[in-house]
Amino acid sequence: MSHAFLFFIACQGQAGNKNEYMQPRQSLAFLQQSFASLGFSADFIQRAAAMEFTTPEDVILSKERDIGQQPSYSDGWYDELIDFLESKGVLYLLDGDYRTEK
Repeated sequence: MSHAFLFFIACQGQAGNKNEYMQPRQSLAFLQQSFASLGFSADFIQRAAAMEFTTPEDVILSKERDIGQQPSYSDGWYDELIDFLESKGVLYLLDGDYRTEK
């Protein structure tokens, strides 16, 4: 998923008003901030770094990798990520292709 695609899916429009398609529902800039700056736990940050993730966007764009099979993965790590994305209203950005079955 490209950066442009993430912006596109964050936009919405109303029929009859073309300009509204370019008005984002919300800014997704926070997805490019570090986990540390977003208030994630030290354990989450350490596990994410071991999987080479430093931002939520890194995880969202990593669909080719099976995160659940990574040695640093844990259900608690995944739950913290889900809780964060849900609190921001962007849980829909995670695609079911790589989500771990619980």
